[in-house]
Amino acid sequence: MKLLSSMQARSRRTLVSAFTLVETMMAMLVFIIFIVAGMMAVQIFVLRMNNFTTDKLMAAGGSAKAMDQICNQIRGAQFLQVGTFSANTFTPIANGSSQQGTALQVFFALNTNTTPFTVSSNPYTIFYLNPATDNLYFITNGQTATAAAPGTLLASWITNNPCFWSENYQGNINTTTNTFITGANCTIRILLQFRQYATPNANLAYEFYTFQTRATPRAPYLYQ
Repeated sequence: MKLLSSMQARSRRTLVSAFTLVETMMAMLVFIIFIVAGMMAVQIFVLRMNNFTTDKLMAAGGSAKAMDQICNQIRGAQFLQVGTFSANTFTPIANGSSQQGTALQVFFALNTNTTPFTVSSNPYTIFYLNPATDNLYFITNGQTATAAAPGTLLASWITNNPCFWSENYQGNINTTTNTFITGANCTIRILLQFRQYATPNANLAYEFYTFQTRATPRAPYLYQ
């Protein structure tokens, strides 16, 4: 009797539970769906970040290019004037007033050592903000700025006015039009604040940027 019961016990099979083929396929399908959804979420996030950083880089790159061009002109100037530009005429800020305005006139080679000097006899470049279009342009002597041809565009969507200041080495705004005398100096501060669409389809949502720098002529003509 003991031998028979032992043989019966050894002959019993252990019951094992497992997934069926259909259950395995359903589990794999759910797993694949989660993987694909995760990959799509990562892709959407990367695209959004790419649009975000692209706008910032484009804004920074355009402004840096405009700033660099203006600063290069200032560093090579022999004389500078801050003022306004309207009706194709540059008007310097009056002597005794704070030298700040929406335009900057840069002279490269002076043919006289007295002031005021004849503008037409000296080569120059004018950087000016057009308040009607919020665009920053520049023209050179011999050019005529018109509504159809206002000059070479440097930056768009400028929101600040003024954008040029004449300062001394301490950062104080000058009040005289002739700071290029022996013992004096002139530094031009440039401030550009502008708006730009946050994304191409942002429903008129703007982001605002500010760029500021200073530049000083390397070899100005010093009046005695």
